[in-house]
Amino acid sequence: MKYSLQLIYLCVFLIFGSCNQSGNSKPTKEVPKAIYPVLPAELHQSLFNKVDYIDFIFHDYPFSMSQSEKQSIQTNISYIGREPVFDIPASCKPIARSFFQIEGEIILEADIYYSEACYFYVFVQDGKAKYANNMSQSGIGFYKNILAQAVNTAKGING
Repeated sequence: MKYSLQLIYLCVFLIFGSCNQSGNSKPTKEVPKAIYPVLPAELHQSLFNKVDYIDFIFHDYPFSMSQSEKQSIQTNISYIGREPVFDIPASCKPIARSFFQIEGEIILEADIYYSEACYFYVFVQDGKAKYANNMSQSGIGFYKNILAQAVNTAKGING
């Protein structure tokens, strides 16, 4: 009798245990994969510490700009977020390309994407996309301001 009672408890435990396990199983969500890896932290820090000049060439705007003051350069580099880019929609086009220089040598280039739902950088080395990082909120505000100034200047010249 003692053994049969233990056997019944064991069966009940196994039945409820297996029911509970199957009820708790959830379908696993697929983790999105980044288009390119993020800019390595060491390279990001090297840009911050060593870059002494940044050129910006805007594609559809009649201006370009440069930065040569260390504080401005570092502020601009801080606009590079640390989160990856998971998708580049076909509607997203870069508005500019930036050229990061150290002592006159271009060490890295970046396509700057700035449009609705497209706020990120794609870094290019040796003519090929290599890294992609989102743009920080401060970076979005910076480019918004720059483009607004360009539009206002163009209106003043043409208007």
